[in-house]
Order: sequence, then C-alpha cells, then structure tokens
Amino acid sequence: MRDLGLLESGAPAALDRLSNLAARLLRVPIALVTLVGERDMIMLGQSGLDGELAARRELPLNRTFCSHAVAMRRTLVIPDTRREPLVRDNPSIEEHGVVAYAGVPLLLEDGEAAGALCAIDHDPREWTAEELAILDDLAATATEILNGRAALIHRGLHDRLTGLPNGELLVASCEGFIQDLGKGENVAVLCAGLDHFDVINQAFGSEKADRVLRAVSRRLVAAVRDTDVFGRLRGDVFAMVAPGIEDESEALTLAARVHRVLSDAPLDVDGEQLSVAATLGIAIGGGESNGADLVSDAANAMREAKRHQGRVRVAERGRAENAAAHLRMREALHVATRRDEIKAVFQPIVALESHRLAGYEALARWDSATIGPVPPDEFIPLAELTFDIIEIGELMIDRAAALAADLYGHLGEEVRVTLNASPVQLDRPGFAASVRAAFESYGLSGRSVGIEITEGTLLESGALERANLAELREFGVRVLLDDFGTGYSSFGYLRDFQIDTIKIDRSFVDRMLDDRHSAALIQAILAMARGMDMEVVAEGIETEEQAKLLRLLGCRYGQGFGLGRPVDARQALADGMASGFTS
Repeated sequence: MRDLGLLESGAPAALDRLSNLAARLLRVPIALVTLVGERDMIMLGQSGLDGELAARRELPLNRTFCSHAVAMRRTLVIPDTRREPLVRDNPSIEEHGVVAYAGVPLLLEDGEAAGALCAIDHDPREWTAEELAILDDLAATATEILNGRAALIHRGLHDRLTGLPNGELLVASCEGFIQDLGKGENVAVLCAGLDHFDVINQAFGSEKADRVLRAVSRRLVAAVRDTDVFGRLRGDVFAMVAPGIEDESEALTLAARVHRVLSDAPLDVDGEQLSVAATLGIAIGGGESNGADLVSDAANAMREAKRHQGRVRVAERGRAENAAAHLRMREALHVATRRDEIKAVFQPIVALESHRLAGYEALARWDSATIGPVPPDEFIPLAELTFDIIEIGELMIDRAAALAADLYGHLGEEVRVTLNASPVQLDRPGFAASVRAAFESYGLSGRSVGIEITEGTLLESGALERANLAELREFGVRVLLDDFGTGYSSFGYLRDFQIDTIKIDRSFVDRMLDDRHSAALIQAILAMARGMDMEVVAEGIETEEQAKLLRLLGCRYGQGFGLGRPVDARQALADGMASGFTS
C-alpha cells in the first residue's frame, strides 16, 4: 500500500460517498471500501461506523473479513459469520456486530488485489443474486477511483526516465521502514553513483546517455531483495533502501552485490558494449533515525568515496569511533592470514535418526592480535569487498582437504567436508581447479568435498560462476544451497544448477515449535526436495524438541549447537573416529 501512495494521500471523499450508496442500495447498516495490508486494514471509504473506529479507520488484520476476500481474489459471501469455520472466531463478530458479510475484491490495473468493497449486516442474511450484482458494479467504480488516484500518485513519485521510484518516494519508503523496525533492526540506504558518467554524456550525447541509465537501472534491479526499494535519486545516482538490516556488515554485503551485478558484464547499449562501475555510499539508522537524513548521509558518503577514489564508504555521522574501528579492522584483516590468525573450525552435520555424523562444514574464525575476536558476519563481508576473501578461501580449502585426508586415513572411507564459497571466489578463473588440486594432492576425490553457495549467489551468477560450478560437479563435488528460504532463489535455479542439497535457513527452525506456518513451510520444502531428488539439512537446531519434530517431518540431516558446536581439526578427527559416519 505504501507503493501505491494511497495511505499518505488521504481517503478520497468519493469513496465515502460510494460506501453510503452501497449501504442504501443494499439496505445494510455498514458498507466499507478497504485496503488490506500485511498487518492491518485501512477503511478508505465507510458508511455506518461511529466513534473511535470511524475516526481511526484502521483494524488489525485478525479482526477483518476483507482480508479473506483479497486472499481468495473472489467475492466472499457469508450469510452467518458465527457458523462459518473460516471466520467464526473473528473478534469483530462480537465487537462490531459483523454477522452477515459480502465482499468483492478490488483488482487494480497491475493485478494486485488491494482491498475490497463490502457490505455488513448485524443479522443473518441470505444475499441475493441482485444484491451481489449491485456490489460488483459498485466495486468496479471503486476500482476505477483507486486506479485513477494511484496513477496520479505514481507519476508524482516515480522517475520519468527509468520508471523507478524517485527521491521523494525513496525518502517516504525509508520513513515507513523506520516506523516498522523491530528490536535490533536497522534500515540501510545505499547510494550508487556511476563513475565517469560525464564522459559517456559528452562522448555519446544525452539521448544515448539516457539509454545507458535505463540499462543500468535494469541491471541494478537484479541486486535488490524483494523487501528493498530501489530508485533513481537524480542524474547518475541510484539508491536502494533496505529494511531489516542487522549491522554494517550486512549492508556491506548488499554493497558487494551491487558492485558484482553492475560489473558482471558490459552493458549492451545500441549494439555497443559499455563497461560501467559505481561508487557507493552507505548510511545505517535505527528506529530513531530520519528517512531524509539517511538518504542525504548516504549520498554524502558516496561523494566522499568518490573524492578519495574508493569503492564504498559508510557514513560517518554520529559514529566516528566506529569508523576508526572499521579502518583498523580492514588493516588487520589484510595481514590476518600471513599472521596465522585465521583458523578453520568444523561443525558436524548429523543424521537425525541415528545421531551419527554425516560430515563437517568448515568455518573460518578470526582472532586478531590487535583487535581481538571478530565475528564471521563482520569480517567475511569486509573480506569480500577488499578481496582478502581469496587468500582466506585458499587457506580454508587446504584445511578442509587436510581434515578429509585424516578422516580417510583413519576410517578408510571418504567423508565429505563442505566449504562456503564466496561469490568473489566463484567469479575468479581457476577456482574449481584450485579446489580439485587441493583435494587430489591429498589423494582424495570430489566425494570428499561439498561447496555451499547462497541463494543470492545463484541469483547473481554469471558465466564464470556457472563454469566453476560445472567443473566442480564434473570432479564429483556436491553443491549445497545455504540459507534456503531467505528470499532469492526459485525452483528454476534449483533445477538449472543441479543443486544436490538444500540447507533450510535457521529462521524457520527457530520458529517451528511455536509457529505452525514455519513448520508447514519446512514440510513443503522437504516434499519439494524429495520430488527433486535432493537431500535436506536443517540448520540452527538448538533443542531435542526441534530435532524430534524435524525427524517426524522427514528431515534426515541437521546442524546446530544442539547437535554439535564447531571444533578444531584435532577434535573433529577424534569425534569422527568415535562416532563413525553415515552416508
């Protein structure tokens, strides 16, 4: 609804008049024109409400009936809500006397079912065909009003050249995200300014430069998550507003994705191949932040980065101490592998039925001599931006191969040790060859190694990443998709990349005992995986109750502190010899 801009525009008076007409024609005490959001329902037009509800024009979603009509995308007719299983527990039956209900969804031009026109009676009622026809006609009128208003608002809030949200909508979106932030969450704003765009303008003229901007906008849309808002701020500056960001490292990961997507291949503009790059500025804020300030800070950070010829800069506002710490971390990371500060630890993957080991995942840990232990979610994104991830990755490949060789030497069988592959590693020629060479040097085949990639890596993959994955598969390496369900991939990617194993994101496991929807999603993922001949590993298992439910749902493998914490190579070898392994 924020995208439509209808909430900020105020409820059109025409919809109140339409609601009054519906109430008179259908002889009902209440008629409403509603918009249904993710958490609540807004009454844009109303007839028959009084008191606080009439003034507030808002209801939580669990007290609405229109949400069902919107979800079904068809007319919902209920003669007696007290006898209808779908809604009989709805508090509005008692609170507002909603006993009979008829609602028609409002389908906008873009296909979205945005809300409904509904009629409500305080007594049971059999709705006639004539009454439902009247409701249909009035709903069509309401839809025309909303479409017209949405079109006007859309033109005022979108860039005419690219069709993307403009600065005003980006700021409004940022404000909306700030209001909805949960505890510990932040909003990040990323501004991307094209490098040397003035040269393109002078060399090719403004019309072709405009076509370059359109091509850039299409390319950058690929870097945006479903929850983000991406737009053109001005000229050659684009911006992304990303909600739900935990910390700076996550924002830097988004910045790395923007860089990769933009530089993956030259743009094709009028048959010419043009290479473009961008400089990024980032601003991060919590619930006390101001949307306009965050957008401004990100733009200023971008200009500072350009001035200092950097790739990315995080806004310094109110956080000079953190900025200095970030610089110290960057310098320390650059020498970490040479100082033997990066260590490999190995977390077990366990067969849930037998409790035997099924393999290990190799994880990088950094204990800096100058700044102390640094969490992986802080140093890995930074390493990807600085390309120190290449050296770290080579170290991890060797450590994983060494453990696999020790296990083979003691057990006489190849045990799979999986490695997390960064998009930066996959985007380098020879990555697959280096993995193969490392494991073959220990006398091992591809059966001893698995490569974990994220859903984002799949979405952003170019020809080189695909070639590396294909070469790894030829060697016998299994490909695992990490954090499955976090919003990037599709069934098509699972098929095209021949994924062998999917790892269910820990967020589903965290909620599964208390949230039936999470349990249902896990069950659906397991059914899909069985149909596609894939294995499944559930991540983040902390308790026996979680492990038991996953077993009942048919999940064969799990990982998490409840099953085993990461240990060094010596302990991993001892545990493997004591437990034995299962395939």
